[in-house]
Amino acid sequence: MNNSIEDTEEYRKIEPTLEKMISSYLNEVGIDEYSAGYISIYFGVKKKILKEVFNIDWTTPEEENPDCIFD
Repeated sequence: MNNSIEDTEEYRKIEPTLEKMISSYLNEVGIDEYSAGYISIYFGVKKKILKEVFNIDWTTPEEENPDCIFD
């Protein structure tokens, strides 16, 4: 499966804002890149913000590759 949403112009336009929103949320809840499970948490937050704020359905890499371990 390929997550082609990230290759769209629509996504590229919102990406800087999206990344700021993700970082802000993670900072608020005390999660950083050294936290256990960071990447899974990051993917979940990204998916939630994309859907709730931008109305974009996104499939996480974990969903696309269930046999892979990301953390």
